[in-house]
Amino acid sequence: MGSRHDSFLEFEDKRGSFDFANIPSSPLSSVPDDFELQPVPQDLQDIAMSDSSVIHSEPRLSSVPSSAVFDTIRVASPGRTLHESSTFVRRSERKRKAVARYSKTVETGNISRPETLERPAKQRRTSQPKKTGNGHRKNLPAASMPSANESLVSGEKVKEPASTIGQIETSRVVKVKVNPERLGQILGSAPATPSPASPSLPSPEPIPQTVPECESEVLLPAAQSAVDTSEHDLVAISLAVTKKVPINQKPDPHGQPEIWAENRHTLCESLTGLYSSWQGSYYGKNGVAKAFMLDGNGHARDHLDENVIILRASGSMAKDGDNGMKQREDQEPKHQYHAMINAISQQSPIAVICGDKNSQVPSKMPHKYNSLDWYKATHVWTERDRFNVIKYRLEKLDPNTIAWWVPTDFEPVVKLGALGSPLKQHCDSCSNEYDQIYLCGWLCLNSKCEKFWCLPDGSTPDATQLIYDPRFLKQKTPWANEQAPMSFRFPFYTTPAIAGEDYKVENLRGMTCPECGKCNARVKWEGWECTSCGFEHKPQITPLPAASIQDQNYPVSDAYPSSHDSALPHVKISVNFSHNYRWITYKFKVSATEEGEVVHGIANKIVREEVKGPNEMWENLQTDCHGLVRRELSNALMNSFTLNYGMPYKFIAAGDSLPFTDAPWPVTEAVSRLNWADRITSRDTDKDKEKFNELYLVAYLQDQSMNYHDDGEKGLGSTVATLSLGGRAEMGFRPKSFFFHGMKSIDYNRKKMTVMTKDDPLPQFPNYELRKQYLEEIRNAGLSEGEEKERLAEMATSLRAAYPPKQSCTRVEDWVKLSLGHGDIVIMCGAHLQKYYEHGVSPKGLMRYALTCRTVLPGHLKDSELPDYEVDLVQDEYDGSRIAK
Repeated sequence: MGSRHDSFLEFEDKRGSFDFANIPSSPLSSVPDDFELQPVPQDLQDIAMSDSSVIHSEPRLSSVPSSAVFDTIRVASPGRTLHESSTFVRRSERKRKAVARYSKTVETGNISRPETLERPAKQRRTSQPKKTGNGHRKNLPAASMPSANESLVSGEKVKEPASTIGQIETSRVVKVKVNPERLGQILGSAPATPSPASPSLPSPEPIPQTVPECESEVLLPAAQSAVDTSEHDLVAISLAVTKKVPINQKPDPHGQPEIWAENRHTLCESLTGLYSSWQGSYYGKNGVAKAFMLDGNGHARDHLDENVIILRASGSMAKDGDNGMKQREDQEPKHQYHAMINAISQQSPIAVICGDKNSQVPSKMPHKYNSLDWYKATHVWTERDRFNVIKYRLEKLDPNTIAWWVPTDFEPVVKLGALGSPLKQHCDSCSNEYDQIYLCGWLCLNSKCEKFWCLPDGSTPDATQLIYDPRFLKQKTPWANEQAPMSFRFPFYTTPAIAGEDYKVENLRGMTCPECGKCNARVKWEGWECTSCGFEHKPQITPLPAASIQDQNYPVSDAYPSSHDSALPHVKISVNFSHNYRWITYKFKVSATEEGEVVHGIANKIVREEVKGPNEMWENLQTDCHGLVRRELSNALMNSFTLNYGMPYKFIAAGDSLPFTDAPWPVTEAVSRLNWADRITSRDTDKDKEKFNELYLVAYLQDQSMNYHDDGEKGLGSTVATLSLGGRAEMGFRPKSFFFHGMKSIDYNRKKMTVMTKDDPLPQFPNYELRKQYLEEIRNAGLSEGEEKERLAEMATSLRAAYPPKQSCTRVEDWVKLSLGHGDIVIMCGAHLQKYYEHGVSPKGLMRYALTCRTVLPGHLKDSELPDYEVDLVQDEYDGSRIAK
């Protein structure tokens, strides 16, 4: 349902001169300018109303513009007879209105019947109230209501069926046209004891009433509540409570959120454990509902006021072109649904965060994301639109605190619990009991029931009828404990007593600033800094000694170490031993004539304990390597901390690189060692061989990994070498998917398509013979570009069909797995290795440093990316003489 205007709330009675030009569309209608004028009997127009009355009879009008809108509402209130003052009815093709037929009454005398409209209303049967002796209609008590299968009492056909429920005994039809000031008089006149929010007003004078024989558009059942609903119009209350204002017209809030964020990344990192949903609105874990994010793409009947939220369950949505998200399937009661039921049963509070695109919140959000408060889940149910929609009702945990997001000088339309409990009814089909949620009548909310989403007369409500019952919205749900479980401002990270605790991944969590409440990611290795107010928190890091990183499952000694690597059978393997390293070389085909090479140097105890060796390098980097930061990548921050030395490389801008002269000694020592390792493994003893001129330092916390990638950027040398320090890790090498499976996705003529690649396959690849046949065909076909793309797409379809059942046509397993220990070296050789293969790293221990060297050639950088310092090569050459064996 689109945006709604509340004509009932902004109506002005100008009596003598009435201007209809600015009357907005009715909230009960969906088609603008689709109404017809019905004459109003003069006797009804002459009914006198006091100034304090909430019901206005309008002057007789001879002509009305088509944009004018009036609505007829039947309100169920004990002790009142029917009264109507509506004049206009929709002219929509899908819903016809009958002419109002007025009967003679004691109060008004004879009333002439208006002229009948040309188009008759749709005929439907429904339960008919009995006629009394004077011609008035009286509703049956609940016990005597006829069922859907019984015949009508009168046998008449009724123009528009009225929804019925057990509690209805009498009804009145009223025309509601009040402005906010008038609505305040409505609500203020009812309570027996005056209050600041609702000042008591004198009761209106008795009003002469008549009983027109016309059917209503919305039926409101009577109820027993804390406030005498006979003095209120539930429609007016509901429309006032749910009134929406465009975001750019919303007033500012009177307060500020406890915490706020400029982007989702910093929000999720700062609220780790409470809200870590990087895309969806709901966050839960292990069957426990934890938090909701309310931003754009809400449901049409979502609601958010000072203490109650109605929202749809997340999920079952898909992109709808340029118009955002659209529901594509029924929502089923799955994990999220059961987690919300669990939250209700266990009285477990849920945190709510609001984005600046939310259209329901009553004020303009001061930041992109803002914490609202803690809420209690009270109701879970299913509705029916085009698809089934699961809805939740949330209620502010502590109703006694003033919501910061309401405007200044805000006064509630009705206080929580002031209207009493909502009406309840059991379904006669499934026997489930539900609250009445909408004023049009009670609905079964069991999606498995045959009477699901049906009114008592068997009809399905139109979306325009679905006005919330304020008794449901504003009911109060007491909990045994209504105290918030914690503050949104998480406590600071403190220095642990146990060495190594600093390096756990939990310490990557962001900070909620104690001064201004902003969520800040941890960007710097040294600690946290608020980018809004400048607050800093830099705890002292306890270094982890080298002895503590020794994994007892992988013992080392003075002897040559064992290997814990693995490789597939078709990978060629050779082994050499020198300088207390076990050197294992893995070779695999990258084409019919070329091979790629990976060398793994496994260090023993002598290498690790060497002077200025891995142990000393490890301990020094923990205390003398400031400047490590998390870089931004694709509008998010990398998990690991990095720092570049020498020539700028890849994602690192020139201003973010440092010269080797400013590097701590472990950095230059690593460059020297890797140059030496490259020489001895390639059997090239020429010291003038091209040397590494760049080192990329990466610090991984515990459990942090590096996804599969390659180092084959343009302008880089053909050799890449890495020194691993600290915790153990596993490094995997595998063919890229397009190379292995021979298929890739492309965009051609604004259309996405999957085509076969034109790279020569290897015998170990799937569909080897078929791919060779297709390649020969495509190379000899002489097709145009468009024809070739179409043919390659057909070939890709055939390749997918040729896979055995349950075999993936996208997944690729590792061909080589290296178990990297403290002090190990890895060297990757060959440009085609980076083109056709990729590697990734997963952690198996505590924190780890990776020091990776490359040769950055002049073509890799633009002139604007060149550093403003001289890149001096490392001169202190390491020769391995101290560990020679």
